Amino acid sequence: MSFGRLRAIALDGSQPVGRRLIALGSAVQRYSWLTQTSYQSVREALTSRYGLGRRPPPDAAIRAAFGELDDARRAFLEMLAGFRALRRSEKRTGGRRPADAAVRALYRSARLGTPRQSGPLTSGA
Repeated sequence: MSFGRLRAIALDGSQPVGRRLIALGSAVQRYSWLTQTSYQSVREALTSRYGLGRRPPPDAAIRAAFGELDDARRAFLEMLAGFRALRRSEKRTGGRRPADAAVRALYRSARLGTPRQSGPLTSGA
């Protein structure tokens, strides 16, 4: 399911709370994969900030948590677009591999959660 569809489910007040929380968790999973951050740390950050651990969590808490997640995702995608443009210009001048430091800096810039120790685009540092 796409991030946009998960957003629609999570923000739809007519959906059962359980389904909305599942959609939020799936969106966190997608954000974690995209930014190479720990799922658990992102989930804990949102839970502690918005009180998602209460049963049932208030509608405003789900909306606020998803809003922050969506904002963080959009910001990361904008940084990724800038990184892509930089890589294109580097490739034109003969740079075939991105600098490890540049890749690590990109993934460290994720606003939610803590970076994983290694991932498909990092060298583990």
